[in-house]
Amino acid sequence: MYKQGRHSKLILIIGSPRTGKTTLLKKIIENTKRRVLILTKDGIQWEHLPILELKDLHKFQGVYKIFYNKALFQILDTTNFNNCIIVCDDFRNLQVKSTKELDALEAIVARKAHRMNDIIIVAHGFTQIKPKYLYSHNPDFILFKTSDSVNTIKSELLNPQKVIDFQQKINEIAKTKPRYFERFKMD
Repeated sequence: MYKQGRHSKLILIIGSPRTGKTTLLKKIIENTKRRVLILTKDGIQWEHLPILELKDLHKFQGVYKIFYNKALFQILDTTNFNNCIIVCDDFRNLQVKSTKELDALEAIVARKAHRMNDIIIVAHGFTQIKPKYLYSHNPDFILFKTSDSVNTIKSELLNPQKVIDFQQKINEIAKTKPRYFERFKMD
């Protein structure tokens, strides 16, 4: 279990295609002893993983994938789903649109500390992470090269200039090291 006072995390992994996001994510997963649930639209990157059935959601151990459907965030929110890493892979494909889905996603993020869940959201750019309120939860960033500008979401950020400067730094280094990334904390 966790030491008292453990902080849950919201981590946004952002980078253009073929920069190493999935490779990094696989290394993170390999090095954890926690339960991991990967939400995916098609599972192509995760063919080697078993599929989790909804009926087993509360009791699974290990690493599983689950195919996204419109009710999944609502089910995760209402299930006693604790002590897990929840990965939203290729977030743009999850297409969270309805009010019920958005409310459930917001509840999952807001309750992550209480439930001791870490949430990792993977996207190709800043604008693919919708709803934008996710930025207000003081996420950590793992940033790879991306051509998607921070300026499009800067009103959502607590310190937009810090993120803009960081993105420029990463993009400059990536000119000679295409798979370069750094972790960036907002606080």
